[in-house]
Amino acid sequence: MIRIIFCLSVLLTSGCKKNKLSEIDKLPPATQTGSKTFGCLVNGKAWIPSKEDWFSTSALRFYYDNSPGGQFAITAEFQNSSQNRNETIGIVCDSILTRSTYDLNNKNATNGRVLFMNSKIFGACRLISSSDNDAQITGFISITRFDLAQGIICGKFEFTIKKIGCEPINITNGRFDAKL
Repeated sequence: MIRIIFCLSVLLTSGCKKNKLSEIDKLPPATQTGSKTFGCLVNGKAWIPSKEDWFSTSALRFYYDNSPGGQFAITAEFQNSSQNRNETIGIVCDSILTRSTYDLNNKNATNGRVLFMNSKIFGACRLISSSDNDAQITGFISITRFDLAQGIICGKFEFTIKKIGCEPINITNGRFDAKL
C-alpha cells in the first residue's frame, strides 16, 4: 500500500512542474511575413521592445528610404520602471537594395551602424555607438527577405559593443520582421 501511495505522489507531483521557457524561446519567432516583430538576447537575456509610456512613439519603428540608395533603420525601445531599465537599440544600414549580409564592424563597415543606449545610466556608458572613436563593434546584419513590392524587410543580426570603462553589450540571436 505504501508503494502505491508513493508512486501516485511521484506521478502527481512530477506533472505539476512548470516548463520554464529558455531566454531564446521568449523571443518572437523568426518570421518573414511582415509581422512587425523584433527580438534579441542582450547579454543572454530576452529583449523585446515594449514601452510603458502610451503617449509617445511606438516601441518599435522601421524605416526604409530608397532615394539615397536604400537606407534601412530600426529603432527598438524597452522600458520597465520596476527593473529600472530604459534601453534603446538602433541599427542603420545604407545601400540596402537586396538580400545580403552586411558587416557592422566599426573599423571597416561602410554601410552599417549600431547603438545601444541605457537612459538609466549617466556618463560615458549611457550611449555606446559605432560612431564613437573609443568603441569597438563587431557583428553583422543579414537581410533574409527584401520585398519592397510587399513592403517587407526581414533579417537577423548579432553584434558586440565594447567601450573602455563600460560593461560590454553582447547582442545575439537577433531577428526582425518589418512591415513598412
